[in-house]
Amino acid sequence: MKRIIVLMLVVLVAGYSYGQKKPKINQAEKARSEGNLGEAKNILDEAIEHEKTKDDGKTWYYRGLLLASLDTTSNPEYQSLVDDPLRKAMESFAKADDLEKGNSGFYTTDAIGLPVTKEQQIETLWSYYLNKGVENYQNDENSEAYKYFEKTTVVKPQDTTGYIYAGSVAQAGKEYDKALKNYYHLINDLDYKGRDTFYSVIYIEGVVNEDSEKALEVIRKAKTVFPGDRDFAKSEISALVKLGRQEEAQKELETAIAAEPDNANLRYTLGVMYDETGNPDKAKEAYMSSLEVDPDYLNARFNLAVLYY
Repeated sequence: MKRIIVLMLVVLVAGYSYGQKKPKINQAEKARSEGNLGEAKNILDEAIEHEKTKDDGKTWYYRGLLLASLDTTSNPEYQSLVDDPLRKAMESFAKADDLEKGNSGFYTTDAIGLPVTKEQQIETLWSYYLNKGVENYQNDENSEAYKYFEKTTVVKPQDTTGYIYAGSVAQAGKEYDKALKNYYHLINDLDYKGRDTFYSVIYIEGVVNEDSEKALEVIRKAKTVFPGDRDFAKSEISALVKLGRQEEAQKELETAIAAEPDNANLRYTLGVMYDETGNPDKAKEAYMSSLEVDPDYLNARFNLAVLYY
C-alpha cells in the first residue's frame, strides 16, 4: 500500500512539473515591443524562476529591456509595476553578460529587420536620460533635470558626463550636498581632471560649508593634479591664512612669488602677513617690493605709510 502511495506521489509531482510549461521568452519580447509591458513582465517573472530559462542569458537580457521600458514609459498603468526599474535593468543586463560569457552579443531587430545590439540600446537609453535632463534644465526644472542626469550615471557609471551635469544642476539649485556627492565621485573615483570641478568643490567646502580644512585638502589634491596652476597655489595660501597657519602660508607665498616675481599682489599679501604677525621691518620690505613692481599699488602704499606713521 505504501509503495502505491509513493508511486502516486511521483506521478503527481511529475505531472505538476510537466504542467509547468517553459515560459516563452521570445513572446515576452514581442509583447514588450508592442507596448504590452504587463504581459511581458508576467512572462519574464516566470522565466527567471523556471528551471529551463532562469540561467539563460537571453531571459535576463529581455528582462533588462523590459525594466528599461518600465522606467521610460509614460503609461501610468505600468509606471508602478516595479520599484527602481532602471537599476534592476542594468543588473539584469550584467547578469545576462555573466551567464553568456563568450557569446557574440545580445540583440533584437528593428521594424525593418536590422539588428540592434544591447550596446546600442544602452547608448540610446543613456542619450534619452541625458536629453531629458538638458530639456528640464532649459525649462528651469532643476530637480527633474538632476533626476535624469543621475539616471545617466546608472546606465553608464564610468562616464563622467552625467556626474558633471548632475553636480552643476545641483549647485545651481543650491543643493550643495548633491553637488558634492557627484563632484567627489568624479575626482576621487573616476580620476576626473577638471579644473572647474575642483574649483566648485573648494568653493562649496570653503565658502558655503565654511570648512577651510576640507577646502585645503581639496586644494592640495588639485595642486597635485595641476602642479603648474598658480590659482590653486594662491587658494592654498588663502586657506592657510584662514586657518591661522601663518608660517605655512608664508612659505607658500614665497614659493608663489618666486614663480610670479611680477605679481605685486602676492608681495603685498606677504607684507600683510608679516604686518599681522608683528614683524614690521619684514612687512615694510614686502610692501616696498610690491611698489617696485607696481608703483601705483594703492594698498601697499597706504599700509607702508601707516607703518611709517
